[in-house]
Amino acid sequence: HAQVAAEVDSSHQLASDILQQRDMLQSEIAVMEQSRGSELASMGTMLKQLKDLKQVECDSLTARMAKQQHEADAKIQAVTEELKAAKRTSANLAKTMENLHAQVAAEVNSAERL
Repeated sequence: HAQVAAEVDSSHQLASDILQQRDMLQSEIAVMEQSRGSELASMGTMLKQLKDLKQVECDSLTARMAKQQHEADAKIQAVTEELKAAKRTSANLAKTMENLHAQVAAEVNSAERL
């Protein structure tokens, strides 16, 4: 009987130790899960902040590109206007030269008749 009682006591002690270890492991798991949950929440916040930052950068880049496009369009328009003005001036000069040649020719003809 004493041996059986000792084995039963030993089994109870072993079961108690196992339950105690189980409780400690469950406690550690709970702490790890809580920590993991906090880390995931923190990572989620960081990802959202990064996404927001990237959106701001994208919006800023889009605005800069639109401004540069507007400036380029304005420069092209100005150059086009200058080119039109230069063509008008060139046409006017050609007409003036034509008139001068005609006047000179008329004066030469008039002088030759004298």
